[in-house]
Amino acid sequence: MKKNKLIYLLIYLLTIMDVLCTSIGIKLKLVSEANPILAFFINKSLLLTMMAVLLFVGGLLYFIYKVRNRIKWLPTALSLVVVVKVYVMFLHARWMVAALN
Repeated sequence: MKKNKLIYLLIYLLTIMDVLCTSIGIKLKLVSEANPILAFFINKSLLLTMMAVLLFVGGLLYFIYKVRNRIKWLPTALSLVVVVKVYVMFLHARWMVAALN
């Protein structure tokens, strides 16, 4: 797999991990969803919301990949997305460690 494709895979894998951690945290009543739009839909159906997020992010990444050559600043933007997603995973790790103590 080429290096430029890896960032798309990394973003999607981090999204999957975020969705799983958020779902677990919500079910255990240890966290709440920070995004008010997602929080609204999670209150309706956690499973459907998480599935929709994964489908949406997957579709969005596919679209971005297809138009990648037209957007000069895209590599920088994708790198920033990875940084934000890694930070979110750090926040998940904090609540998980706190829950174990």
